[in-house]
Amino acid sequence: MPFIIIQFSRLPSSGVNYIIATLISGIAGVFLGHVVRRETAQRFVVAKGEEVKKSIRRSDDKNAALLLLERQFRDFGFSNTVEIYLFDEQGNLKNYKDMEETALPMRHIYYDVAARREFIVSNFVQEASRFNHFGPTEEKGLVKNIAVFPIEYGGIPRGVISVVNSAHEYFNDEAVHFLISVKQSVERVLEIAENQRLTIQSEIQREKIRNTFSSYVSRSVAEEILKDPDKVDLGGTLHDVTVLFTEVINFQELQETLDPSELVAMLNEYFSLSIDAVFEFDGTLDKFIGDNVMAFWGAPLPMPDCEQRALHCATRIQKNMEQLNLSWKQRGKESFNICVGINSGKAIAGNIGSIRRMEYTVIGDTVNVTARIKTLSKTKNIPILVSESTYTKVKDQFRFGDKLQAAVKGKSDIITVYQLL
Repeated sequence: MPFIIIQFSRLPSSGVNYIIATLISGIAGVFLGHVVRRETAQRFVVAKGEEVKKSIRRSDDKNAALLLLERQFRDFGFSNTVEIYLFDEQGNLKNYKDMEETALPMRHIYYDVAARREFIVSNFVQEASRFNHFGPTEEKGLVKNIAVFPIEYGGIPRGVISVVNSAHEYFNDEAVHFLISVKQSVERVLEIAENQRLTIQSEIQREKIRNTFSSYVSRSVAEEILKDPDKVDLGGTLHDVTVLFTEVINFQELQETLDPSELVAMLNEYFSLSIDAVFEFDGTLDKFIGDNVMAFWGAPLPMPDCEQRALHCATRIQKNMEQLNLSWKQRGKESFNICVGINSGKAIAGNIGSIRRMEYTVIGDTVNVTARIKTLSKTKNIPILVSESTYTKVKDQFRFGDKLQAAVKGKSDIITVYQLL
């Protein structure tokens, strides 16, 4: 352009040539001025963007990052109306400063921006049909221009940020690029904060599970739980379980003849062998109730073969008890006679108790019936009795004696049980 102006200046001075040269010079001045302003604006955007990014990186708090984002959009967007809406757990967009307030109507254009993950800029809101569901008619009439950007991180749409009625006559490329740059910087911070929050939550959950189950389950089950803590719901869930109760039949008699310290020592040996058997077959040790042991299979992790495991455990306890009795006899001690009751069915499993003491256990009719079967085993002097629900699942894998029908406390119907041989 300067070359053209120089060439015209060398022509003979005439009115036409002078006018043409003047016009060209004016156009060139406008063009150069535009280029300078554009470069100046771009330098400002870059410098301001770096300044904002540094501020954002110093913030590891989600709300602080969102406040900074809102402030930058307000300052650079030349608008007092900047709003951030985030999705709640039900997928409704709500103002992030008060997630308890009423959500935006589902036909609002902000949902479309978040779903498409594409920003929209409009300087003609009142004429654009896509803003028909922007809000009340009177609200739309007050909106002259708008820019709406999706907020997303972790590969998930999280919400939107909007600038309404900017003092800019038009949202130009520089303004849009700057706002997107700031938004992306905040999104990276939010993603880091989200990952940190999830990591902390995961560690808390793992520690909670580790503390809950460290004394209840075998090492192999504990490791399986910790691989995916989300599999375990400590709040209470319905499970298909098999429950086992054992009891020392002659405990009351031994109390009358043995020294308390000796009886407690014997009881602890019996508990120890019972725990070993429960853990050997990946059961969950529930509790000791006096001279009773309670264990179950099928929670916290589901076990399709929980019935077989419970029966194997029962026979192992009986065999181990025989060996322990033999050892006690050789040392001149008395023997324990034990009985076992086993039952399968639905039960609620979870952390149950109070703030002072919580324990992972199972509750429900299945547990109560198991206790009654154990008592029936005791009164009938049958070492191991199995409910019909358990028997049906394992009848081809174990040997059973004749079935026995009896009435038990708490049940109006007669129950059927089988002796495990």
